[in-house]
Order: sequence, then C-alpha cells, then structure tokens
Amino acid sequence: MLSNPAVPIDVAICKDMNFIHPALDYGRAGIALLLDPAWDFNVDRTWHGHIAIMRGVEGGYA
Repeated sequence: MLSNPAVPIDVAICKDMNFIHPALDYGRAGIALLLDPAWDFNVDRTWHGHIAIMRGVEGGYA
C-alpha cells in the first residue's frame, strides 16, 4: 500500500483482477483507490475491464 494520509492507494498487476481472492485482499487492507495498469489485447480488453470494475464493486474500492 502506498502511503498517503488522505487516500489509501495500492497497485495491482493486470491479471490479479481476474481472481477474487487477491481483489478481496485489497479491500480488506482498507484501500480506497486501486491502480491496475494493464496491457490488454484487442480480443479481451473489454472483458478484462468489466472484471476489474466488478472486483472494485465487490471489494468496496474505486
């Protein structure tokens, strides 16, 4: 987790958002903002984007 007194921020690896347990761990750690840089290809970029959005909803972070 990155130190910021106002907003707890963390960084994920692209593929982390495909799996529920790493995504929930970010929420349990109390982060408010998760940065998820990714290099998605044309075929699956929309799918990966939707999964990442749902993980944020499940974990309670943006």
